[in-house]
Amino acid sequence: MAYFDTGLLVIQGQPIKIQEITVDASRDLSPIYSSDSKDPDEIRDGRKTVNFTIKRALDHGRMSEYYERGCEFTIILYNNDVKPPQKVMTLERCKLGKDSIGNFDGSDAVIQDLDGQATIRKNYLKDARRPPVNVC
Repeated sequence: MAYFDTGLLVIQGQPIKIQEITVDASRDLSPIYSSDSKDPDEIRDGRKTVNFTIKRALDHGRMSEYYERGCEFTIILYNNDVKPPQKVMTLERCKLGKDSIGNFDGSDAVIQDLDGQATIRKNYLKDARRPPVNVC
C-alpha cells in the first residue's frame, strides 16, 4: 500500500533534505517446543530492533558530525503531500553506526549512506492522509 509520495525529515526542529530513508523494524522470534512434538507450541517475542538507512543527506555535513561525535537524536518523518505536512513516524534515541561516502571517480554524483539504530519507533501511518485528487 502506498501511503504518500514525498516526505520530510526533521531533526532538532530543522528539516533535512535527503534522497531516501528506509526504516526496518524487526523482532527476534523464538519457537517453544515441548518434548513430544516437532511443531512449536508457541512463538515468543524476543528483542526488537529499529534500523534506518539514509541515502544522501543534503545537510552540509551535519549528519556526519552526529556520527563523529556519537550524538543521540530524534528523527521525525512527515507526509509532505498534504498541507500542512503530517507526522507519520518518530524514531527516538537514534545513533549512527555507519557514515559512508563514495565513489569519488567522476562517473556519478558522490553518494553518502548513513546507517543507524533507534530505540523507539512511534508509527502514525494509520492516520496518513492522501492529498485530494484534482479532477478536471
